[in-house]
Amino acid sequence: MADILLDNEGAPSTPAASKSVLWVDSTTKKFVQTDDGGKRHGLLSANFSTASQSPATSTDVYITNSDILVPSFGMEAGQLYRWMFTATKTATGTTAYVATIRLGTNKSTADTGRITLTANQVQTAAVSHAQFYVEVLVRSVSATGQLIGAINCASSVGTTATGFGGGVVNVPSTFDNSAVAGNSLGISINSQAGAWTIDAIYAWLQA
Repeated sequence: MADILLDNEGAPSTPAASKSVLWVDSTTKKFVQTDDGGKRHGLLSANFSTASQSPATSTDVYITNSDILVPSFGMEAGQLYRWMFTATKTATGTTAYVATIRLGTNKSTADTGRITLTANQVQTAAVSHAQFYVEVLVRSVSATGQLIGAINCASSVGTTATGFGGGVVNVPSTFDNSAVAGNSLGISINSQAGAWTIDAIYAWLQA
């Protein structure tokens, strides 16, 4: 069996016209293709947890292993950060949940909240099971860079998500996102009085 051994490295220079470079990012340890326009492609970062998590009610709690590591070349316009997690709730809670997208190196609620996603419908006092989908698109990168965030929940097969409430899209204020390589983008959840159990989460960055 033949092996291909590659050194992990920082982003190489843009290749000449009609060429691409294949390399492994030294920060995320993921395989990247850089095309002749300087665009980076691939599954650039990933994380997951298969352990059940039960966030404390009425508390903003960072979801363990929701952190997505920003590659060595930082944020780039068009990058899409995604999270999928399944959750159940008891027949409690009638207030809209709040998800916060956080950026920093702490991988906790100590990281700066960059996008607040407050559900556009309140929870209902009903036992529910849902799949949550969260997306953050990098709109621009500069001293006044901008992200776009969205969250949605959908019913799992044979179950209902009605107790969780709705989703929402938010285009927050700009901030300097030009030097955030090595930071992580993650999610904290305040389920309000709703008693949630997060069954598992998968998080990834694609471009």
